[in-house]
Amino acid sequence: MQRTLNRTSPAGDLRGRWLRPVAAAQHGDEPSAPEFRADMRKRLGNADGCSRAGGPRKDRPARWLTAAMLSLAVLAAAAAIVSFSAQYRMVFAAKAVAPVAALEAAIPDVAALIFATLGIALALHGKRAIPWPGRRR
Repeated sequence: MQRTLNRTSPAGDLRGRWLRPVAAAQHGDEPSAPEFRADMRKRLGNADGCSRAGGPRKDRPARWLTAAMLSLAVLAAAAAIVSFSAQYRMVFAAKAVAPVAALEAAIPDVAALIFATLGIALALHGKRAIPWPGRRR
């Protein structure tokens, strides 16, 4: 039984363009790796970071992620400053010793920073902080 693709869609349709290599692989006439890579480079743009039009490629998701990370860093810094000053005033009012008040006020902010870096390290290693139920490590 021979499979055929539905070629009624226009040539610019992504579904038709992306299913042809998959259909070819299913039928056994799979293109070789260099031919496949050359075809993908032609479809996606050049490998040197330029788009088909010749201009530099815009990586919008990376820009959004960078903006979100910077915004979160500014927000975390502001929250740490407010938290430290409030804790410092409270402890200094109770103990009246400046070094002790500064040390005790810094503990929650330093702990938050350590947990944030641990979470980033887990994410970079591809692991979850809380495993799925029923899944063994």
